Order: sequence, then structure tokens, then C-alpha cells
Amino acid sequence: MKKNRFIKSIIVLFIPSLIIISACTFINKPASNIRLSKLFSDHMVLQRDHKVPVWGSADPGGIVIVEIAGQQRTTEVSKDGNWQIDFQPMSAGGPYRLSVFGQDTVFFENVMVGEVWICSGQSNMEMPLAGGGKVLNYQEEISHANYPNIRLITINKAVSTIPGDSIVSSGWEECNPGTIPEFSAVAYFFGRHLHKNLNVPIGLIHTSWGGTVAEAWTSAEALKTLPDFVDEVQSIEMDTAGFDEAMKIYEAAMKQRQKEIVENDAGYSLCRISTGKSNGSMRSLLQSTNACSIAFSTSRTFPGQG
Repeated sequence: MKKNRFIKSIIVLFIPSLIIISACTFINKPASNIRLSKLFSDHMVLQRDHKVPVWGSADPGGIVIVEIAGQQRTTEVSKDGNWQIDFQPMSAGGPYRLSVFGQDTVFFENVMVGEVWICSGQSNMEMPLAGGGKVLNYQEEISHANYPNIRLITINKAVSTIPGDSIVSSGWEECNPGTIPEFSAVAYFFGRHLHKNLNVPIGLIHTSWGGTVAEAWTSAEALKTLPDFVDEVQSIEMDTAGFDEAMKIYEAAMKQRQKEIVENDAGYSLCRISTGKSNGSMRSLLQSTNACSIAFSTSRTFPGQG
């Protein structure tokens, strides 16, 4: 009888334990469909001496584990599909591997810790180092731009009527003669100065757009505090769908316009024949051959023009 009671006691204790273990396993399942911002890639630089956030998205409820330089952080994906962890401040150094674990594992290699700067503005900031000869001794500067601990990332241009939570970019690159020509000249010289004087890795985030007005970089909330912009902001907010449709119409019209130029502009066709190119800027085509210069000096009528 005592033996039977003992067995029953074990069963009673064992079954709840199984339930608890099973529940824990279900709650702590690895996250699936993990995605990170395009700011995270191989060769990136993280800010030194400050807490370092790493964030992304995944299916709700899963567990994400992130590791770098001996630190490990764990978090659960929120109901809206977002997650974020914060690493304790790190000193300048590297290279490290940043690992993100879930059902799949994401690795970022050759990660450095140093100074990270956002380089933004209009055309003065946007002008590339190989900017049509505007930079003094630019060819020599490019040939000597071997700085593997200066890292570059360019944010692609995008238009939206609402704040975005993502960027478009091809990721970080090491600074060398192959990657620097089309990067911001101002940002490069600034970053090189910091690198030489601080002797730490430098990360440069290039996000400029020539000719843009300051208001385009300002939040709607901030613009609403200025009486001159209240009506305009409210109009944009009410017509977001209309804007998207207008962009589609504009892109279709530009595509049609390009087709008409190719089919009806004799000068454009002559340039294509003489240079062997079917696309590219008209300016570069004009500069490439005398034939193009002659062709474009001839008066003609375009479709839709008098």
C-alpha cells in the first residue's frame, strides 16, 4: 500500500513538471522570420562608449538572442512584431561578429566599434569625391583612399508622405579606391580627419539629397508648430493615398516620354549609334562624341512640343 502511494506521489509530481516544462518550451520558442534594419550589415561600425541598440522584426512571441564581444542579450518579439536589445557600452575595437539567433541565425562579420556619424545635407554634402573634377586633386585622393577602418554606407533616396521605419541601402563597405569615388567628398574628408586624430574606427552614414528644402527633413509634428505650414501639412496628411497614385501616374508618364524620345529624336538615336550606348545621361553622351554635339545643335520638334 505504501509503495502504491509512493508511486502515485511520483506520478502526481511528475505530471505537473511535464506541463511546466512543456509550457516553458512553448513560450520560449525561437523567433522565426527574423529581419534587421539595413543599417546592420557586414563591415558596420557601432558607436563606442554608449549603449548599443540592435533592433528588427520577427513573428510575434518568439525569442531572439543577440551576441557580440562576449555580451549576450535575450528578448521576446512583441505583439506588433518588433524587438530590440541594448548592449552595454563598448570601447573602440574589433573586428567582431554580431550574431542574431532564432529559428535561423544571422551573422554580421568584420564589425567594428568606434565613432559613428550621420552625414546629411544638400548638394554640398551629396557631391561625390569624383564629382566631375570639382574636388582638388580628386584622382590622387581616390588612389590613396585606403582606410579599411573607415566604413561607408549610403542611404538610397526615397519619397514618402509618412515617416518610415526602414531604409534602402546596399550596406556598409570598407573605404578604398573602389568604394570611395561616388561617396560624399565632405563626409570622406571629415571621417579621414577623425580617423587620423582619434585612431579609432569611423563609420560614416551618408544620407543627403541635393536641392531639398529643410521642411522635407522636418517632422509633421514640428511643422505644425509653425503657422505658415499648418494647412500644407494637413493637406498632405489627408491626401496620402492621392500622392501614391500621383507618383504612379508620374512614373508611367516618364516611361512613355522616354519611349517617345527614343523613337522620334534623331539626335538621341545618333548618339546611341556613335557611342554604342543605349542609356546613360544625355550630358555624358554629348561630351563623348562630336557627332552628338552636331546632332543636338540641330533644331527639331519633340512630340508634344511646338
